Amino acid sequence: IDVRSLPDPSETPYRAQRDERERLLGRLFGTVTETNDVGIDDSFFGLGGDSLGAMDLIERLRAETGHDCPLQQLYAHPTPSALAPLLGSASQYSPLVPLRPDGDLAPLFCIHPASGYAVGYRPLAEALPPRLPVWGLQTRGLEPGETPFATIAEMAAAYVAAIRVVQPSGPYRLLGWSVGGTIAQEMARLLESQGQPVSFLCVWDTMVVPQASSIPSRGSRSVDARAARHFRAQVIARGLMPPDTPNSWGSRVLEQMRLSSTRSRSHVAAPCRAPVLLVRAQDESSEPFDAAAFDWSRLTSGPIERLDICCAHTELGAPEHAATIAAAIWPRLAGSD
Repeated sequence: IDVRSLPDPSETPYRAQRDERERLLGRLFGTVTETNDVGIDDSFFGLGGDSLGAMDLIERLRAETGHDCPLQQLYAHPTPSALAPLLGSASQYSPLVPLRPDGDLAPLFCIHPASGYAVGYRPLAEALPPRLPVWGLQTRGLEPGETPFATIAEMAAAYVAAIRVVQPSGPYRLLGWSVGGTIAQEMARLLESQGQPVSFLCVWDTMVVPQASSIPSRGSRSVDARAARHFRAQVIARGLMPPDTPNSWGSRVLEQMRLSSTRSRSHVAAPCRAPVLLVRAQDESSEPFDAAAFDWSRLTSGPIERLDICCAHTELGAPEHAATIAAAIWPRLAGSD
């Protein structure tokens, strides 16, 4: 037997589209990922789609069908056969984004940064061994008609309720980037108050004091159209958003960032007991801060370790840096079940 000529048993057998919706999705999956002959069981992310491509796909779907497809819906149902029946249906908000829901270990829950999106953790999920399930938590208010959370305490309570559906009891493992670390610490405190242990709390460049946002404070007013257009242009110029992204999407993200600053300023943190791994972005572009700004001994009675990564704050989730972080945290996660 010529073993090398046999098909890879891990590959999904090809099945052709059966109706108009599956044909539409197959065509758009292929366009965005530059793939031919997309089958109905092919995963958008398995074909090479990333978070930027996901946004592109959603905009193309909106343009052709007039319907919004929430990002969580695409992550939860990434194949044409699974997504087709949901097109145009109303979706209920859930913070859970299944970055990789399968595995035999207790999951890692990754809380969104100021943008509100958790899809930036996908490179981290891909760099971690497949035994570890990885879930993202995304904020409310990113989809049309959703009301944003008012406080960090409100977010933490909603997120704890969501992760306890996936994992009813601890020990829990939490990770948060920037303000996501503040939310993760509040989740750890809340879980401990419920009698649930937290064995791992990893915070990426999270200060323990309120950090003034680069976005001007506007009190309780929403972001105006000019600011939204400027923000959208800057994000597109940096390759973080498809060029045809509508202004409304940029406005919602900018509003989340403004609210993030407001929530952080009003949040009063109480210490938890979880062990903390502080990941710090350290390069020539990093802003100098007083050492007390990252003194996590004020927020936990547990042990604290530090990992420095040579990159800017916004680059921590890039594949090369996510791989470094994954290699550092995997021994802790593998041994903490």
